[in-house]
Amino acid sequence: MRVMAVSPINKRSGKVELSRYCKLAEQSKCDIIVFPSSFLPYYKNSTAFYEQQNIETLPGKVPDNLMVIVGVNEKAGEKLYKTTVSFTSTGIKHIHRKMNLEQHYIDKGFSSGSGEDFQFYYDTLGIKINPLECFETLFSENWKGADLVTGSVGFGMLAKTDNYDCDYFDQWLNVIKTHCLLHNCYAVLSCNAQYRDIMTVAVNKSGEVVAMARDHGYFVVDLDKDDFQRHKTPYLQQ
Repeated sequence: MRVMAVSPINKRSGKVELSRYCKLAEQSKCDIIVFPSSFLPYYKNSTAFYEQQNIETLPGKVPDNLMVIVGVNEKAGEKLYKTTVSFTSTGIKHIHRKMNLEQHYIDKGFSSGSGEDFQFYYDTLGIKINPLECFETLFSENWKGADLVTGSVGFGMLAKTDNYDCDYFDQWLNVIKTHCLLHNCYAVLSCNAQYRDIMTVAVNKSGEVVAMARDHGYFVVDLDKDDFQRHKTPYLQQ
């Protein structure tokens, strides 16, 4: 199983960049492509949102046989959500609305999701995927039962923004490694390349980093799909 994770600077329309990277994924014969948080409509614009009619048009924009997992700023009626949408050319497969919200998103009027949509089964590959949103990757309970955890991450782990002055790349990465080990699953995270030390990384079930991007661009990683079914009992349950 081949997965691409992208770290775009995303100064242009997210839809334009999504189409470009999906073509690269098709050329690389990828099965899954993971995009960052808030990638659509475009990152760093907290006043731009996709409504339901925008989300419904996404499947028509991607190659066949490619699962796209992308972060979206969603407006549903009067409510705002940090959302991860998973889709193929045949339709929307899953929508996850971020449950674990940071305070600054609450202050901006975002709502929490129900927490009932952390996982979906992708029958084409026969795996269970937990498509998490940024901060949610830190919480062990969000990883339960997954074969693959994807993380759509917003910003770099060495960042100075209006809300953050942080340097915790190693700490965050160690948490991801630990969760992979404890839950016996793979993880692929994609981060916007706005700041240094971006968190675009793939980690295997042994907690080893198998791919990493520390600058804008992308990587492609091959994961052993057959290994997903071996010794699947998480260490937490052994």
